[in-house]
Amino acid sequence: LDEILRRFPDLPVSVGAIVGDLDPAWKGTQESLAVARDLYRLPHVEPAIHTYSHPLDWGFFQASLTRGVDEGYAPTSTTAVGGSDVLHGDAGVKPRSYDTRPFSLATEIDDARAFVDALLPPGKRVQLLQWSGDTRPFAEALAHTRRAGLVNINGGDTRFDRDFPSTAWVSPLGVETGSERQVYASNSNENTYTDLWRDRFFGFSFLTRTVRNTGSPRRLKPFNLYYHMYSGERLSSLNAVLANLAYARSLPLAPIEASRFSRIVEGFFSATLEQVGPRAWLVRDRGAVQTVRFDAASLAGVDFDRSVGVIGQRHEMGSLFVALDETVDAPRVAIRTMGTAELEPAERIPYLVESRWRVYGVHHEVGVVRFITEGYGPGESVWQWPYGPSADVRWHSSSGRTGVMQVQTDASGLLPVGLPQSTGERVEVTIAGSGADRASR
Repeated sequence: LDEILRRFPDLPVSVGAIVGDLDPAWKGTQESLAVARDLYRLPHVEPAIHTYSHPLDWGFFQASLTRGVDEGYAPTSTTAVGGSDVLHGDAGVKPRSYDTRPFSLATEIDDARAFVDALLPPGKRVQLLQWSGDTRPFAEALAHTRRAGLVNINGGDTRFDRDFPSTAWVSPLGVETGSERQVYASNSNENTYTDLWRDRFFGFSFLTRTVRNTGSPRRLKPFNLYYHMYSGERLSSLNAVLANLAYARSLPLAPIEASRFSRIVEGFFSATLEQVGPRAWLVRDRGAVQTVRFDAASLAGVDFDRSVGVIGQRHEMGSLFVALDETVDAPRVAIRTMGTAELEPAERIPYLVESRWRVYGVHHEVGVVRFITEGYGPGESVWQWPYGPSADVRWHSSSGRTGVMQVQTDASGLLPVGLPQSTGERVEVTIAGSGADRASR
């Protein structure tokens, strides 16, 4: 809590509780409950659940439910590491960390969520389930989670480093089980780096190699830092997590909650593209997806005159990234050919090039752009600005903070805008060219 979470309020973290660790009727204590309440009060912490009894072998419980008995209720000869995702293949390991009560999906999902929800401050609720153990839930477990209104994540264990030197070890976004979908975490956690928490406790520091290798020369994965509380048991493992967090701070990232990422993955699979003209498409049923990527597109750019609901573009590594407005249900994306491989060409209206925070609700007037933004850490964004060498920025946050500043463009017409540090606040912003804001009011 003190060594990591309070030190990085600019990086949202989704904390999934094993409820058996908290419930005094199981293995919890009043102290563990107090720590959980303190942890979940932090505004950058997203509450999640990691089940109630911490199943280690989900296939075992699929078979036991099919037979109508709970064979995981009685202890077996060997106990797995309580509160971790360590799973050995030895014949004597019991199939879950806690067997205080018979296994049921209602306990693992519904009761776990209700228990954690009761610990939360106003305005927070559990939206995410993080799979435990072997992270191989069966179809009914996935379906029960979906019916409960929760999104899910974990599994995949992507690595791309010296020990795993191939894209063959890069997992997809998720896996289909029956008619359900499990969302994979983007990178592996510290267990694969430490021989299931038995050796090389510093090993998680090598995560940066996978991040670099999956980030270029073509972006394959986002930066996902997945660790357990027991990384705080040893100085070397704690330092590895801290080093990874510092590395995350050094990169131009857009930090988001794990539940939002899970919804983005679901939107990737549900989205459709309907061609409505030459190099023009409607993007439908995209869920939380707000970026469309065109590869081998150095000479392509957004045709803003023919597009609707497009708020920005960026060229990187030969690809064109197109940013969509999440308030527009079915945006129209139109592409044109540019004469030269300009990075971010000038257009008749300002558009977003990059942002650390979400940007949506974009509205254009003559000489003015208005939008809503929210996120974590400093509110850094860059706009292609066609209205002169300077602009006035006015902002107002949901907490009542306000500010006014003047910013300058660079030689290529890019306008950097920096808002003060925030932790998920909603901020309304107006950027206006000299005299334009006065004329529009």
